[in-house]
Amino acid sequence: MAAWLFAAILCTLDNPRRGLCVPEDLPREEILLHATPYLGELISMPVDWTPLDNFHRHFGDRPLLQPDRRDPWQYRNFAFQP
Repeated sequence: MAAWLFAAILCTLDNPRRGLCVPEDLPREEILLHATPYLGELISMPVDWTPLDNFHRHFGDRPLLQPDRRDPWQYRNFAFQP
């Protein structure tokens, strides 16, 4: 079973009258408390990565898939198009 699903079920059982919740409304700490034992070691560190790293290795040199180098975080720079 996925850790997130297990944590969501436990959170639902702990809060049966809470109703429908969007992710922003969920008790983050409570969910992580349930899920962490199943996730393994959690690592959080800054990285210097953009979708343009290795772009041509993944998308090739197709003329229709030229990356937008002015703004590397545009959706077209990491959306896969077969």
